Amino acid sequence: MSDRYEIKTVADFLSVPAEKRAECLADFSQWLSIVDEHKEIESLLDQIAGTDGAFSTITDRFIWIDDSKRGVSGINFTTGEDSCKTKP
Repeated sequence: MSDRYEIKTVADFLSVPAEKRAECLADFSQWLSIVDEHKEIESLLDQIAGTDGAFSTITDRFIWIDDSKRGVSGINFTTGEDSCKTKP
């Protein structure tokens, strides 16, 4: 069974076992890069549509699932009722 950790604050990283934090932080770093790219796309869509933030789907949390695999095995962006799943 995979362990699931919801990270909303820096202190939440302490809930991840010490021996797993390096893996969690590596995945978090990749997640941040993806979010940065996603924000750029949202900004371009807002410019094209002439809206201000209508395409924003930024989340306020990072959920890390310890699947005991090295690297990112899957990503799930969820906004409201919609979700978008990707696999590297």
